[in-house]
Parts: sequence; C-alpha cells; structure tokens
Amino acid sequence: MKMFLAKYLYTLAVFLAAHFLLSSCATAPSPSWADTALIVEKREALANKILNLTRESLRQRKDVQEEAHWLADTAYKGGAAIARVNRPLLLGWFNNFLVNSRYSVRERGLCWHYQHDLFRELRRRPLQYFRLGCCVMDYREGSEHHCVYIAPRGKGLEQSVVIDAWWFSGKLKIWNRSNLEDREVMDEPNTTAFLAKTYPEGHRQAMEHWAKVRRSTDMCDYTYSNTPEGQSCRQGQLMQQSIEEGLRRRNGQPTDY
Repeated sequence: MKMFLAKYLYTLAVFLAAHFLLSSCATAPSPSWADTALIVEKREALANKILNLTRESLRQRKDVQEEAHWLADTAYKGGAAIARVNRPLLLGWFNNFLVNSRYSVRERGLCWHYQHDLFRELRRRPLQYFRLGCCVMDYREGSEHHCVYIAPRGKGLEQSVVIDAWWFSGKLKIWNRSNLEDREVMDEPNTTAFLAKTYPEGHRQAMEHWAKVRRSTDMCDYTYSNTPEGQSCRQGQLMQQSIEEGLRRRNGQPTDY
C-alpha cells in the first residue's frame, strides 16, 4: 500500500510539474513580462551577444551599444507581443496543427509567421551598425524551422545571433552555435528582401499586420496582404479588423510595448 501511494504521489508530482511547465511555456507573455528582473538580465545578455559580433573598436561607442540594446529589448518585447496577437494554446507544434486545420482554429502561429512578425518589429527603427536577415533550418525536412538573425552591417548568417519567438510561444529563444550543430541552417535572402520591402525601416505598421494571409482552407494557399486579393479574402479582412481594434485600444499606437 505504501509503495502504491508513493508511486501515485510521484506520478502526480511529475504530471503537475509538466502541466505547469507546459502552461508557462505555452502562454503568451504579458506586456510586463519583459520588464521582470530575469528577462531584463536576459535582454542585457542578448545585447552583449549582439555587440560582441562587431569589431572591438566599435564596441566602446555609445551609439553602437544603444543600437544593440534596442535590438535586444525589441526582440524580447516584440516576441511577446506577437504571441499575444496569435494567442497560442500549447507549444509550437500543436499550434501548427490548429493553424493548418481546415477550420482555422487559430489564424496564425506557424514558425514562419513568427519569423515575419519578429522581422516586422525589429524594423521599427533604422539600423546603422547591424542588419536583419531570415534563415531556415533543415529546409524541406520535417523539422524545417524559420527564424530571424541579427548580424553586423555588411556581414551575414555566419556571423550572427539567431533568434526565435515561436519556440516558446513568445518567450524569446536564442539559438546558440551549440544547439545549431545538428541543424542545417541556410540564409533566406528572398524572404529578407520581401519583408524589408513590406516593412521599411522606421515603419508604423500595427503589430496585428501580417505580410501574408491565407486565401482559402488550403494550408499552403497564402498571398500578399497588400494586394486586392489579400485584402478581400477572409483572413485579410480579419487582419484589418484586428488592426483597427488594436489601434483603438492603444490610442493609435502601433504596439502595446
């Protein structure tokens, strides 16, 4: 009896721990999450990681440091804001199923949605010393995954920090070289060029804006949101409605952070 009770209590403890862990990872962060002591520390660590990509002579300059800090702060705050718009239910792969469902249980939540949206947030100011890019891991494999990277101006993916707002539902993941060793990572210059055109540096698009919208129940049937077709389809109309509601709620401000 005692052994049975011990096993039962152990199983219950594991279940509760997993439940709370998954719930915390799957819930979109609140607007105040990025300003908690732990995340402020992580923002500082990311800023230093970005800064260390540059040559030593630039690292001491205040304008370079300020730009690195802005990128780190916006990555954390913007990633959380993206998840609040997407309203994830569980961790990434389950949300993929909900988004790709014929019934569109969730409108957004694929990794490349988060990639587009994070790029959008990081284009809210002109950059002098750094540049943004898009990359894909394990292209055309079951584990295919799309992210954003930050590199010094004039450099590419090989000298960058890869960041990801999808993996933990808005809680930023930093892909270090150690956890990229088993992944084949490729640059996506066409995606970068498309998003750079859609979101010029210093743009004021609302955080509900999507670069592409789904035209039909076909999971692969996407079109550009700025075309007549994109604006007239169901998801394009939902996007515009969400933009208008968000701007009203924020008194005309494009973001809530």
